[in-house]
Amino acid sequence: MQNAVIAIEATNYLQHMMDEPPAHEPLLAALGGEPIALKLHIHQELDRWKENKMRPLFVFDGQSVVGKDEMRLRAAKTALNHTKKAWELYAENQPSPAVKAFGSSGMINQACQGHH
Repeated sequence: MQNAVIAIEATNYLQHMMDEPPAHEPLLAALGGEPIALKLHIHQELDRWKENKMRPLFVFDGQSVVGKDEMRLRAAKTALNHTKKAWELYAENQPSPAVKAFGSSGMINQACQGHH
């Protein structure tokens, strides 16, 4: 596959990178922002493509379809409820369950999907 150009669905690719080490940071929903290790992880991935003499062609989502915004809003509200529960666990001095709840809240996933 040397010298191949491979089309990649960018949103899913980036989401996968954020869900896997080293970029996965379970407290990201609590702290906000982007994963600290994400930029380094992206550079490492691009270097790997280059080493294998392959070129990624990132394809981003197109224009919104009717109803997509409503679905995204519904998913964001659900993620917000999960984050609220995580903060409650934190306030109840339950750090391990709180970290797990923040990590599975989906808040960052929803934020990333909203920026096309």
